[in-house]
Amino acid sequence: MDLGRKIQELRRGQGLSQERLAEQMAVSRQAISKWESGGAIPEVDKLIQLAQLFGVTVDDLLGIAPRPEPQGAPMEGEGPPEPPEENGETQPPPSLEERLRALEGMVSALMAERQQGRQQKKWTMYLPLAVTIPALVLTVCLSAYHAGRIQWQLRNLQVDLSRLNNEVINLKYKDTPLRDPAPEEEAAAGLLADWDISFQDYDLEAQTISFRLSATPKSLREGVTGEFILARKDGPAVSLPAEAVAGAMFQAVADIPWEGETTVSLSLLDGETGERNLCLLGTLRSPGDNLRLHTTALYNGSTSFPEGKVSFQGTVQWECWYHGGEVGIPVKNYAVSAQAAVYIDGEKIETFPFILNGSEDQGSLLDLRLPLVGEYPLGPNRRLELVMEATDALGQEYREVLAAYAADENGTIDRVE
Repeated sequence: MDLGRKIQELRRGQGLSQERLAEQMAVSRQAISKWESGGAIPEVDKLIQLAQLFGVTVDDLLGIAPRPEPQGAPMEGEGPPEPPEENGETQPPPSLEERLRALEGMVSALMAERQQGRQQKKWTMYLPLAVTIPALVLTVCLSAYHAGRIQWQLRNLQVDLSRLNNEVINLKYKDTPLRDPAPEEEAAAGLLADWDISFQDYDLEAQTISFRLSATPKSLREGVTGEFILARKDGPAVSLPAEAVAGAMFQAVADIPWEGETTVSLSLLDGETGERNLCLLGTLRSPGDNLRLHTTALYNGSTSFPEGKVSFQGTVQWECWYHGGEVGIPVKNYAVSAQAAVYIDGEKIETFPFILNGSEDQGSLLDLRLPLVGEYPLGPNRRLELVMEATDALGQEYREVLAAYAADENGTIDRVE
């Protein structure tokens, strides 16, 4: 399996869209699409980041199988096996020393480049290690003339290459600081035995989601009261009285805004001493993502402009899936309609509907392709857009402009970025 298909398989296995993966990788969705289609190869730092994100090794991403262990390894105290003999004479391996010197020279060059700190050429350091060197090692190992001595020499060389690989990775990440726990996190770990944020309901019209907040202190003295604090980056903090249940647990129901980031904490106040502790329970990042489909679309094909017209000939690829989110909101949502459409100055000219199977596809990844062939006149000072449209089972609408073209006052048509 090639690198592009491997990235696509791992992405879908984790229920990620190209757009969501692009956000986590800090690249554009087009970059993810090019990686998966084979139009481009991720740089070294992106390969490492992809491997860490998917929980695999870089070798797994690149499809490099581990080298098999040599057969008939010598026992302790014995030397490597002698090269095979033919007609009573030892046959010297042709050009083996030259190959070995070339490998050692490559290692020296890579180490020199690392020491010079050429950060802009990291891919030249890693790809030879991940692809070129293992291929050369395998080629040398398969030679019938040096199954013994050279094999052990190459094993030592491979250890050196592994060490160099680790040094390269350590050099890249050595200045990445480890985040110390916030005082609120330490307070939660020290004062609370358990806490939970669970989904209750949602209001599409009000754009809010209700959560039940609960927290159980490790010990609760008389006179200690609590309140839940909802803090947002784009607004003031809101406090909710925390009702004590059975004298050991604080609870409340909170309506969280649909968009944005909300931090949920529990404030404990000791009425006798006046001491107050703030315990961080969690952060809800755009909880509305749990109630919407994730969609992405791409137009692949050719576009030409014959005699004042825009001519399409290609395919619209559309992916759609439901993402349960980090709080596991159990909403059954699925796409009920989807189509590609051509607009001229905001007026819909033609549609190309996708065939959907309905509710049985809920929660699954849809990857559909639709042929698109059409030719549309575009007069001076007019604009044409190729748009992907969809509606989900909750009535939410999705719209993405795939391509846009405009004609100037002379009628010359060009693509608009």
